[in-house]
Amino acid sequence: MNPLLAFLILFPVAMLPIRSDGVVVFLYAKLLTLTAFVLLFVLRGQYRAISLRRSDLWIGVLVVLASVSDAVNGVPLLALGGRLEGPVTLVLLFAWYLMARASFESDPNLVVTFRQFWPAYVFIPLVIALLQYFSPASVLATLLSGDAADAQPGSTFGNRGSLASFLMVMIPIGLASIRGSAKPRDRRWLAVLLLLVGLVFAVAQTRAAWLGLGLAGLIGLIWFRPSLSKLKPLFWPAVILVAGFGIGLALPNPDRTRHFESPDSGRVLLWTIAVRAIESRPLLGWGTGGFKRAFDRYADWQNDPKVRAYLIPKIRDPRLSYTLEQDTAGIYVVTKGSLGPVDFFNKQQIVNDKAHNEYLDMAVQYGLVYPAAWLAWILIIIWRSRSRYLEVGVSVVALLIFNVFWMNSVTVLPIVMILVALLSARRDIRSTNPV
Repeated sequence: MNPLLAFLILFPVAMLPIRSDGVVVFLYAKLLTLTAFVLLFVLRGQYRAISLRRSDLWIGVLVVLASVSDAVNGVPLLALGGRLEGPVTLVLLFAWYLMARASFESDPNLVVTFRQFWPAYVFIPLVIALLQYFSPASVLATLLSGDAADAQPGSTFGNRGSLASFLMVMIPIGLASIRGSAKPRDRRWLAVLLLLVGLVFAVAQTRAAWLGLGLAGLIGLIWFRPSLSKLKPLFWPAVILVAGFGIGLALPNPDRTRHFESPDSGRVLLWTIAVRAIESRPLLGWGTGGFKRAFDRYADWQNDPKVRAYLIPKIRDPRLSYTLEQDTAGIYVVTKGSLGPVDFFNKQQIVNDKAHNEYLDMAVQYGLVYPAAWLAWILIIIWRSRSRYLEVGVSVVALLIFNVFWMNSVTVLPIVMILVALLSARRDIRSTNPV
């Protein structure tokens, strides 16, 4: 098996925390999966296909901007971020991108096989999410996380946003897989799987993913203008997906009210603070992890009741008082009072290190040029490959839209980089184009 396909199948498994110490398991599993891919990549000699293009200069621009910003702001050179953060993280991520691109260019059949393995990519996350929804929480929590509070759809996949964005990226490829399947039995199996994907996509309750997929599909229709004869085979798969989505929305979910109680979940406040931070340092930003420092400076909780309402816990014990304090290290919620004969006191630091908008996060950390360069790099690749692989382009565009309301997931970003690598690969297999 091609190492890239093996990675895609195993990577979702590596994203599953196993016990209450799942964070450690999570990190080591991801590292081992990536290491295994690199070893297979080298042993198969695919490294010989690695090459640099003019479009790769955008990668250098991102690394330089991040390095200069960190140097100016006194951030350690080896500072690592979980996503598109930190010069070292960027170098590793784009090395991964170059290896994925070389895999597609060195194996002419990889694109076809890539689509055929779609069920394997979604199987593990799908099974886990369905078990979490339909199994008793206590049993599943003991099996997977050791905490009943974690037994909710998507929790062992990092979080609901990670699960929803993963399915969002995989759905267009699944539709193309059904379109390209010749055997009726295979199409029936894929249709059932697509129905379950739609169900879990709804149960994950992530509006940003729903919006991203819907708008990306609409953009694909307008941009590529595929003929009716090519769209017709996608009609029933799309109906099946929507049916599964409708079933998922109809299922009882006690968490739905909490999830949808606010139209923005505090995002507008975070975006306002991010804009203030960008206005103060538009060129070089605040460095890696800079949003936390910006939040502590511009979250004016002393004068703004909206900020106070956002920071103080919404679920409060009437026997306790909740106040805010701030020092040079950050903002704290101070809880104190009497619980029967016991005097209670707790001081907990508030950590807001993400703006819940990937592009604002980038601009806060590294300046306005950084998100512009990132978008230019990806959009140029999509534009140049506009006559190929419609489903892949729709998947990447869906993530770009999703990131307006969320942020890149460490679960999904490596997979999306594989899709970008496929779009930028020189080898053009037109006969396998589904649309």
